[in-house]
Amino acid sequence: MACHGSKTHGQPARIGLDSYLILANITTVTYAMTGSQGLFQERTPMKWLILVYRLPRSKTTATKVGTWRKLRKLGVFPLQDSVCVLPSSEKTLHSLDWLAAELRELGGDASLWEAEALTESQERDLREYFLEQVNIHYRKIMEEAAKAESIQEIKSLWMRFHRIKDQDHLKSPLSIQAEAACKARAADLAREEEPK
Repeated sequence: MACHGSKTHGQPARIGLDSYLILANITTVTYAMTGSQGLFQERTPMKWLILVYRLPRSKTTATKVGTWRKLRKLGVFPLQDSVCVLPSSEKTLHSLDWLAAELRELGGDASLWEAEALTESQERDLREYFLEQVNIHYRKIMEEAAKAESIQEIKSLWMRFHRIKDQDHLKSPLSIQAEAACKARAADLAREEEPK
């Protein structure tokens, strides 16, 4: 038996983001009743950061491309044009706050919000998006590590691994496997290169 319910405190402030998120200081508590004992477990929704921005009108395409590259490097989820999402952490808050300040300095506009998904399925969709974005790269690194024929190739994969890890906001379990694959292949290659 499973019973799901939610209780929301405070006044939600919504903006037109396809009702994806609640914006404001709101605590949403979801309870799940499991098994015949009817035990209630509190689920705390994950926090997300939303950057809503407008590029400066007078600036060139270079500003747009530069902003897009910075957002791509951070690994954001593009919710819609000029609105993107990242999991909330001290690191992502610092990165998005810095980018928002830079956009305002250039003559654009930017605001940063903390939010929660309205439903478990929306939160799950966001989590799956962020995990799959890094898992694609971790899988490629593991495949290429297995085929690597030199320590130099492993060093290159190791650098790629660390770039991807910077975007791994949810700490994918595949990161451990990709790291292990690189280390194991490096050890194999080092043994092969030892004089006999």
